[in-house]
Order: sequence, then structure tokens, then C-alpha cells
Amino acid sequence: MAIKRMNHAVLYVRDVAESVAFYRDVLGFGYIDGGDAHRGAAFLRAPGSANDHDLGLFEIGADATDSGAGRTSVGLYHLAWEVDTLGDLVRLAEKLQAAGSLVGAIGVSGAPGGDADEACAKAGIEAIQARLDF
Repeated sequence: MAIKRMNHAVLYVRDVAESVAFYRDVLGFGYIDGGDAHRGAAFLRAPGSANDHDLGLFEIGADATDSGAGRTSVGLYHLAWEVDTLGDLVRLAEKLQAAGSLVGAIGVSGAPGGDADEACAKAGIEAIQARLDF
């Protein structure tokens, strides 16, 4: 038995509706069938995904404290979502920037069809934390 890839992630969030809005409006995720059937929870799928769901969100309330992961405790560093092309990555960076959730950008040398200065984005869990205030 060999593990092929990661199938989905589950995150605890302060406000599930706000979190769903981010993943839907900025990243294009949508509810799976019945993905909004449980109060305080959401199950979402990325566009083009063949998974049952890619992301589970569980609301724990406005009084939840910020995660200390990477600063004061061990924990998740980031989640990475795959896109088809460098152009898709650039467009995603623009959407994240517009949402105030872009954590950084790097130049890409020798990118197919692009110059050395063509930008690409990296958006880790930190971007989503800033936007959703986990």
C-alpha cells in the first residue's frame, strides 16, 4: 500500500460563513452536495477536483485564539493548491492581492512564455489566516 497524495485538509475557523466566502469568492471553491448541511461546518471542493471534498471547515467561534504554530508551537505551516499554468498562478496572485491575502511573490526565471521578471505568487496558510483571522 502506497500513499499517492494528500486528499483533503480540515481547518478550524472562527466564522465558517466568512471562511466559505473567501474560498468561494477568491479561490473558486464550491460546496459539495450536502456540504452546507451541518451547522458550523462546510465541505468544499476546488474547481476541477475529482475529490469528494478538498477542504473541511469547522467553526469554533469568535473567541478562538490565534494559532501559535511556527511561533510558539508546532503545527501546520501551509497548504498548497495546484494550478495548471504560470498565468493561472499570476491571476490567482492578483485575486489574493485584491482580497488583502497575498503573503509574498517571487520572480520566475525561464518561465515558459515569460520573462525573468514575470511574477508568480506564493500564498500559504498565513495569507488565509490574515484574511480570516483564524
